[in-house]
Amino acid sequence: MALYLEDICTLRWEDFDLAAGTYVGRRAKTKVIRIGCLWPETIAAVQALPRKGQSPLLFTSQTGVRFNASSKYDTYKTLRDNAGVAVPFSAIRDGAYTSVAATCDEKTAKLFAAHRFGGLMDSYVERRPLLVKPAANAVFEAYGPLSPATSTPRVHGASL
Repeated sequence: MALYLEDICTLRWEDFDLAAGTYVGRRAKTKVIRIGCLWPETIAAVQALPRKGQSPLLFTSQTGVRFNASSKYDTYKTLRDNAGVAVPFSAIRDGAYTSVAATCDEKTAKLFAAHRFGGLMDSYVERRPLLVKPAANAVFEAYGPLSPATSTPRVHGASL
């Protein structure tokens, strides 16, 4: 869904409809509506997450407290360095948005990235998360499939 790490830290269980394979929420920073269509791998991953206490958040510490994005950047950097990969976290969002912009119309790309879009009311967008299905498909085409069995990661459709 071309999320910033801060957005990931604030994902809420109630914003996911796993049966429909959709996400409808608001960016914490801008309050702009964000919609998404989930890949089967994403649905399976979310279903496998443990629910910690009464927290409304998908990702929490062992005690159920919200993660801080800056500490998660540090975690990502450690994992990235251990894997010998030089890709900053921002490149994940940028790469997703680039693949969408290259294959979808401007409206779909802006909706996918939760940019403000004149002329579309939030209530309309909220009821139609499938508007960004072409965008989710474009990102999957560029980077998928994502699974532990994938032996060679792909970037923009090319093997590394």
